[in-house]
Amino acid sequence: RSGMGLVMGSKNLKLIAVRGTKGLDVAKPDEYLDAVKVWYDKVLNHPYTEGRVKYGTTELIDLMQSIGRLPTYNMQQGVFDEWENISCDTYRDKYFLRPRADYACIQRCGRFVSVATGPYKCMGKGPEYECLSALGSRCGNSNLASIIYIHHLCDEYGMDSIGTGSVIAWAMECYEKGILTEKDTGGLAFNWGDHE
Repeated sequence: RSGMGLVMGSKNLKLIAVRGTKGLDVAKPDEYLDAVKVWYDKVLNHPYTEGRVKYGTTELIDLMQSIGRLPTYNMQQGVFDEWENISCDTYRDKYFLRPRADYACIQRCGRFVSVATGPYKCMGKGPEYECLSALGSRCGNSNLASIIYIHHLCDEYGMDSIGTGSVIAWAMECYEKGILTEKDTGGLAFNWGDHE
């Protein structure tokens, strides 16, 4: 969330590569591997893991809604009336391609997604819970395709999608309360749920 991707992109810096020349020794390799096996089995067999593999962190949308803690309208509410439009089942049924794992992760909670048609057509890494709530319920936005597309644009431009959603939600609340007006926004109305 520090904006380093944006800074690197503005300087046309594509990557930083580091190559080591020395090995890494484990003091007690047999004990280390035994401990890894224990934790690997615990994580893999934990009841939570099945849902994490199937839905990734998107299942938290449903959980947070059920307990009244889904960030909604810039944290002014804890439930979102249109939450089912951004739920983990809707996400999986409409846009899911396959799971994606971060390096050495056995849960594979990341997603590859595709919006096949329409103005939000895109393909790539899918948003996870924090992004879904930031660009979705926090902005009053129930259009899941738009959330995926905005997340895709943030990735393309090196912007943090959670921070982007937070700023948009803040601006929408300021507009709702009259702190920002159309004079400030160049004639744009910052209404809740406006995904365009």
